Amino acid sequence: MPRPWTGKAPLKKSKKNIPLFDSFNPPPVGMKGVKQVEMPGPFPLGKFPKQGMTREEILGERLTREEVRMLVKPHLSHNRQVNLGRDGLTHNMLELIHEHWKRQRICKVRCRGVPTVDMDNVCYHLEEKTGGKIIHRVGGVLYLFRGRNYNYRTRPQYPVMLWKPATPVYPKLIQEAPEGLTKFEAADMIKKAKNLLPICKLAKNGIYMNLVKDVRDAFEGSPLVKIDCQGMHASDYKKIGAKLKELVPCVLLSFDDEQILAWRGKEWKSMYPEAPPSVSVSNRSNDGASLNSGKAVESKALYCLVSLIRKFCNVQLPMAFCGR
Repeated sequence: MPRPWTGKAPLKKSKKNIPLFDSFNPPPVGMKGVKQVEMPGPFPLGKFPKQGMTREEILGERLTREEVRMLVKPHLSHNRQVNLGRDGLTHNMLELIHEHWKRQRICKVRCRGVPTVDMDNVCYHLEEKTGGKIIHRVGGVLYLFRGRNYNYRTRPQYPVMLWKPATPVYPKLIQEAPEGLTKFEAADMIKKAKNLLPICKLAKNGIYMNLVKDVRDAFEGSPLVKIDCQGMHASDYKKIGAKLKELVPCVLLSFDDEQILAWRGKEWKSMYPEAPPSVSVSNRSNDGASLNSGKAVESKALYCLVSLIRKFCNVQLPMAFCGR
């Protein structure tokens, strides 16, 4: 989409014939009034650009570590970037990325807000829709490479959107009787969770990459988890709740007081294996005999430990230290 939707038809094409330059046909060196256009590449010695049709042909050979470092380093402190916010990857953002690729080999994408809950999904759709390759990723910042054989003139064309698409109808996130619970059980859980402390507080337009892991870890110690979302838009923390329901997974109970309340569900399973059962030192019924046997085992283990320290570290420790 070459422009955001405004509800009106696009303006008439300008009569001025402005010469267009791309990476395959760069302007001559020293030409005035022309911005810098980077050549295609980088290429090993003896190889030249070629017209590519498929995504693999446009990307070319895999970049080496030195090439990745050379491409990313100038953009680390550069403020020329595409901002990806709460709406995710929109229609006009694809055209904007190709406008960046017209002059530079790398497009820097800065992600904030709801999409950062699932960064793997953002990376997948960016590569799938644009045809590029993410070569570096730091937090919510992505570096998207256009490909060795990228040509701006043969880029994919996106149709002009002259009407606003219909808003999809989603099912309710909060049900009166959630999965595996009755209406009264759900109300009782919500009542008990009023005194529950939130595991974290989400900032507006923040980076929530570790949120799914934090919720999973919190479910190991409590069946209910609360997340503080004060100051955020209602649509934002509802989208975050929908993501958590899919990724954790969990059952959403309420969004009251700008807080997400989630239940781990009846089919929840721990991420960690169960601890092995403790082995008793002695099966004797006499408590005194068991205690003496336990002390003997501890003394023997301590003696072995001191012997190993003396052997490998050449440390002179008295043998009386271990009770002998």
